[in-house]
Amino acid sequence: MNGLMYLPNALQLAYGWVTLAFYSNLLAIFVFLPLIYFLVTHYGAIGAASAWAILNASYIAFQLPVMHRRLLKGELHRWYFQDVGLPLFATLSVAGIGRILMPKTLPLLDTLVSLVIILGATYSASILVTPLVRAWAFNFLKNLWITYKS
Repeated sequence: MNGLMYLPNALQLAYGWVTLAFYSNLLAIFVFLPLIYFLVTHYGAIGAASAWAILNASYIAFQLPVMHRRLLKGELHRWYFQDVGLPLFATLSVAGIGRILMPKTLPLLDTLVSLVIILGATYSASILVTPLVRAWAFNFLKNLWITYKS
């Protein structure tokens, strides 16, 4: 989730609009420091990781809509659903199916091969549901095939 916020933050900086990130981070100090303290003292490292996930999820849920009211108007819905949601749903679905189908007790080498196959399937699912990446991948494969044939 932190990586998903990289480009929106870079866009804000490119436009010279630093106040949104400043106030978001200032609010995060006062809200999330007590949350981090509570979660770490009660749940240890898992609590710290949970606080980090909550912080980044809140950036996506609250900072992005504010940004899209000023920059890239009308693109928020597309970003949430087409650019992030659909690939996320496709990869989680394929990975979940792979996890269900993978036997619980396999030798180490078979487990590694299974995980590589599931990884390839999740990448493929993500590529197939993302229009720009799909077009690029098919063009790349077409050029590779042409080069191979000649």
